[in-house]
Amino acid sequence: MDKKNLNAGHRKRIRQKLLKNGEEAFFDYELIELLLTFSIPFRDVKPIAKNLISTFDDLKGVLGAAPDELMKIKGIGENSVALIQLLKAINSRYLREMCKEFNNLKSPYLLTEFAKSKISDAKRENYLLIFLDSKGNLIECEIFDHGTPKDIKVSVNAIVSRCYKYDASYLALAHNHPSGDCNPSTADINFTKKLNEALKYNEIELSDHIIVSQYSSYSMKIHNIF
Repeated sequence: MDKKNLNAGHRKRIRQKLLKNGEEAFFDYELIELLLTFSIPFRDVKPIAKNLISTFDDLKGVLGAAPDELMKIKGIGENSVALIQLLKAINSRYLREMCKEFNNLKSPYLLTEFAKSKISDAKRENYLLIFLDSKGNLIECEIFDHGTPKDIKVSVNAIVSRCYKYDASYLALAHNHPSGDCNPSTADINFTKKLNEALKYNEIELSDHIIVSQYSSYSMKIHNIF
């Protein structure tokens, strides 16, 4: 049997394995391997998949990698990068819809996962505003500000104004620490307390302020910061 047919047989087996046993039966590199079969025809993609995991540490690292970083990996071209970015976008959209369905984005776990899907891999610090209705349903979310920790400026009054625009009963705030250390700074804590008081005055509840990175998170609500 020639190499082309061997690859075709292997690809069919791993597809059937996924359909039969689900993702729990796979190592991270095997999931990436299967994904790459849809963008790289007639080639053994296992070494490429293992290289991706080795370079970016894990599956989340691969999905969060910038396109130009992915293109540096031997064997990865534009089609594969587009496919990886598409998977990340679909996952983010799916999580957003799931949060709507469960009606409990106020829960720290779902809020953290939602925030991670949006900003955890950003190279600069981003503030994400998540507007919720009286039942905790997601109304809208938006990146409010971004930059380096030194130049980012977040206005309490501007945030309250955005809450009124969306008629939000709850606001969840999240921002990322590109350094990976999710412990809040003194400025983070003081700002959160100031925002909480301003929201209370306007009869809006601060659901949480989550700090996220690619590998960790910190909930100010859980730690009783406000």
